[in-house]
Amino acid sequence: MQIINQGGGIVTIETNNERDDAGRAAASPHTLGEYNDAVKIIVSALQNTGTRPERVIEFLNGIYEPLGIPIAEDGEITGMRQTQKTYTATKIAGLLGINSLYGFPHAHAVSAILNHNLRIGEEHKLELILFETENITVYYTRYDEYALERVREWVDRNGQPNEVDGAYYTYYIHYKREQ
Repeated sequence: MQIINQGGGIVTIETNNERDDAGRAAASPHTLGEYNDAVKIIVSALQNTGTRPERVIEFLNGIYEPLGIPIAEDGEITGMRQTQKTYTATKIAGLLGINSLYGFPHAHAVSAILNHNLRIGEEHKLELILFETENITVYYTRYDEYALERVREWVDRNGQPNEVDGAYYTYYIHYKREQ
C-alpha cells in the first residue's frame, strides 16, 4: 500500500499497480471498515499537527471518493465562512477554454491573469495546505465565482489574447470552450 498524490493535490491510497484503460487505479480489495480504521488514525494525526479543517476534508474526499462516497462535491469546500463553489486555476482555464499550445487547460496563464493582471483580492482565494513540515508548506489555491467572472471579462475585454504576461514569464495560449 502506498499513498500517492493524484491530480489537484488529492491524496488517494493505491493498493496495487493495476490500472484501468483510463489510467485510474483498480478497485481496492480492502473493506470499508479497513479504510475507516486507517482514516481514524490519519485524521487524528493531521488534527494533532494543526492541519486546517479544509485540508482534512480534501484528504477524506480523496480517500472515500474512489469508493463512491464523496465527502464534498467537486469545488465545494466546507469549513469556509460559508459553503461556496470554488475553482482551481486549471478548472477556470478549462471552463473558459484557455489552453496551452499543447491543448491542455493553462493554469499558469489563468494564475497570471488573476494575480498579475487583475490582482484579485485575498477574499476571493482559498489556500489549502497539501503538505506541511517544519521547513516547507505546499499549498494550492482555489478561487470563488467572482474570480471566474473577472477572468472571463478580462479575456473578452482583451480580445482573447494569445499571450498573457505574468510576473516572470509570458504564457502562450489558444482558446477552446468546454462543451
